Amino acid sequence: MPRRFGASTISRLRRLASLNAREPQAPQRPRAWTDWYRFAGDELGYEHDERVQYANLRYVEEQNRESLRRGWGSAS
Repeated sequence: MPRRFGASTISRLRRLASLNAREPQAPQRPRAWTDWYRFAGDELGYEHDERVQYANLRYVEEQNRESLRRGWGSAS
C-alpha cells in the first residue's frame, strides 16, 4: 500500500520546493536530538516511544559521522 503523507509533510515539501526554486540548496539534515525526534513523528508517523528510539539512534549516528569527518576515527 502506498505511503500517505500528512498535511504538515505536504506543506513542508511545498515550502522546500519553493525555496529550492528561488535558491537551489540542499535541505538541511536534522542535527540535534530534538530535530530527529520531530522528524520521526512528523515524517514517519512514529509515536513517542518509537520517536525516542529513532532519535537516539540517529543522533548517535550523526555524532559518529561528525567524528569521522574530523578524523577522530582514523587509525594511527
